[in-house]
Amino acid sequence: MKLAVFATLLAVPAAWGPSKFVPVDTILVDSDGLPSGASSLLESHVSRYNARTAKGGMCVKSSSKVGCSAGKTTAKVSFEMKNSASKGGFEVRSSDLDHVVSAGDESGALQGFLAWIRQVRWSAKETQVPTDWTASHSSDKELWGLRGHQYSSAPHAQMFRTMDEMKDYTLDQAVFGTNQIEMAHISTSSSSYDHLVEFSSAMKDTGMNASLWISADKAAAFDLDKLFKDMKQLDSIFMPGGDGGTLDIKAATAARKSCRKYHPGCTMWISLQELSADDMDSIIKDLQTSTWKDNIDGIVFGPHVRVPLTQFVKMIPEGFPIRQYPDICHIAGAQFALNFLSHVWAFTHQRQAVAPSPEFMDSIVRQRANGSTPTIGVGAYSEGVGDDWNKAVWSGVAFQPYRSVKNIVADYARYYFGADLEETAAGLIFGLEQNWIGDPANNTQINKTFALAQKLEKDGKDVLAKSWRLQALVKRAYNDVYQQRRYVCGLESVAGAMSALQRTWSADHRLDEAEKSLEHDCVDKTMSSYKSRVLDLASAINKTLGAEVLQTQDKMLNIQLIDEPVSDVPFLLDQVKSIKKLKSDDDKDKAIAKLTGWTDPGKDGFYAALASVPQSPNLVLPVSLESDPARYINPTISGDRYHSSHWISSQRSVFELYDSSVVVRFEGLKSSAKYKLRVGWGGGSGEVQLSANKKSILQKYMSATSSTKEYSVPQSETKGGTLELECQQKPGVGGSGRSCYISEMWLTVESEDSVIV
Repeated sequence: MKLAVFATLLAVPAAWGPSKFVPVDTILVDSDGLPSGASSLLESHVSRYNARTAKGGMCVKSSSKVGCSAGKTTAKVSFEMKNSASKGGFEVRSSDLDHVVSAGDESGALQGFLAWIRQVRWSAKETQVPTDWTASHSSDKELWGLRGHQYSSAPHAQMFRTMDEMKDYTLDQAVFGTNQIEMAHISTSSSSYDHLVEFSSAMKDTGMNASLWISADKAAAFDLDKLFKDMKQLDSIFMPGGDGGTLDIKAATAARKSCRKYHPGCTMWISLQELSADDMDSIIKDLQTSTWKDNIDGIVFGPHVRVPLTQFVKMIPEGFPIRQYPDICHIAGAQFALNFLSHVWAFTHQRQAVAPSPEFMDSIVRQRANGSTPTIGVGAYSEGVGDDWNKAVWSGVAFQPYRSVKNIVADYARYYFGADLEETAAGLIFGLEQNWIGDPANNTQINKTFALAQKLEKDGKDVLAKSWRLQALVKRAYNDVYQQRRYVCGLESVAGAMSALQRTWSADHRLDEAEKSLEHDCVDKTMSSYKSRVLDLASAINKTLGAEVLQTQDKMLNIQLIDEPVSDVPFLLDQVKSIKKLKSDDDKDKAIAKLTGWTDPGKDGFYAALASVPQSPNLVLPVSLESDPARYINPTISGDRYHSSHWISSQRSVFELYDSSVVVRFEGLKSSAKYKLRVGWGGGSGEVQLSANKKSILQKYMSATSSTKEYSVPQSETKGGTLELECQQKPGVGGSGRSCYISEMWLTVESEDSVIV
């Protein structure tokens, strides 16, 4: 995936975004034209704008409210309600200093105002508003109507340290088109009841749909009737059927009945996660019975569903709307794991990290749009706010798909960091995504992205001091360049050691020279300063937001992994020291030969590190990575923890999901040779089978293992010059569906015949 030049990325199409701006001292927003229920929400957004921007200067006025005064140059925003306008639609007209938002309902009026406010160019010096600009939106242009995200009730009951912080964050989500918040991971402690009531009130105050993700067993711990009665608003309940819950129609029926008693529009949703093929078929049959039809309002598609979304939509009986539940907060071991993520980033971040992925997320949203996969929308899975940029893309693209992701990221940068920093900050967001594509050793983008971060530090000191979003992005850029330099230095140390070990010197001399190379200190003064800056920014995030709020599953913000090994230096050093303890030179020579020959398959042989980055040429991808983001067809990389007892190539594996397979192809085999196959299995669960060219079974179904096994390959399968090896698990499994973990393969010549019969 390649990104275009940042200046091109940030160009706003004349068809939607404004091209002319005028400076103003004050912005007066006249709420008289709004429905009465929208006025308080409008004031909340204006207050949020003033608190967030450097100059503020926006005020809501009405016939019943005084206190707003015009400045020397005042922009005026007014509203007009038109019965002819579409529900949720709006039109914005800006002429000189007058701005009018026309809409058919409260939702459209507020969305129109928020669309306008995203275009306001604020900075410490001045505020500029659009002029000579007209833009419109209708709900039928949206990819889907439901655009939601999850909050976690851990580590804080409302995810944030204070209720005000949660409300502010929720208002920010609305600016980019989000209209539902779902509280998840609910505790059964005695205080949870009050916190859920507070959550409901906060959603009502911020204009959001309120939803609860609650498992059947957690629901049983509450007096739901009392809880739902006291909640001011509850629009839906999601009871997961797997991945944190089990399908329980009785519990779902009771919860729905109780909810509708106090919230007549409340809907009940269930998921079919972690089900085997037989269990899924059984549940789909149940959905056609009155017990399920009358009590389940919709079905959720999320991680660990054994079929892709397109197939899932076709399987669900008519009458059940489908809601997506995408995981947009994890980088590995997840529904949308980053494609061929280098071990450098996996080892130093594991699953949760600040990883803005605008291009990747934009591609997924557009692939999952109505048409090929008709669903009512999204309630995305999340853990903390470290995926804030991804939230904005999912909501923003779904809300206004006629705008490019480049425009939406530009809006994001302008809204949070100001017009002066907009282009640099947007470039940083796109750059961070590209930093993690391909081999870090050869990725020149990392230094370019780092330069953008340093520019933001210089040009945006005041914003950086207050903004956890900017702190998190700049921290990532510093960590990226720090890890890249550690990695490159480690590669040089390993190369020096391997070169020494393969010289013709005595065993002891070779080992001594290898040890010297491996003990080289890679961290110089410059790198130490980068590391210190990472630590400083982590501390700043903890003060401005809370480390535990940014990443609820990694409250140290990956700091504990900052010096995790990213090369084979620790492994090789342990091996060298162990070999030095051997008594005889002959034993040392043999051990050295074994160590240096790990990847050597011998004459006419082949070696493949299947989880390598860049991608191994032997690993077959049946479809493009872009067309299969959830990896239902293509294999995925696993391995985010370093172990000094193995080569890194042995620690990382590829695996397949459910009924797909891992396919490895070797070409250019000698027709006269008989080959032996050695497979480094990477563990996992279930039973797996290995076959050659879809004909010969090299291994019948057996329990997954983490050992290395050898197989004799029939010469009939190699004489044509190509060998295709395929690993599959037993069809129809449930659970996470992950199996066929393979790290490495060696195809070596066992013998050579002069005649092939």
